[in-house]
Amino acid sequence: MCTFAVIFKLTKDTLSQFDYIKDIAKFGLENDQDKLLTVLNEFIEHSKKTKKS
Repeated sequence: MCTFAVIFKLTKDTLSQFDYIKDIAKFGLENDQDKLLTVLNEFIEHSKKTKKS
């Protein structure tokens, strides 16, 4: 894999994780338990799919 592709993949994964973390914080502060539970489960599934071996 070329260097650009590796950097792009890392950036894409990092941005996705950051988006999940922002949503988790937002829904936690808003005390919206339904949305918080949903985004936590989505983040767990995303983490399983992108887990580095």
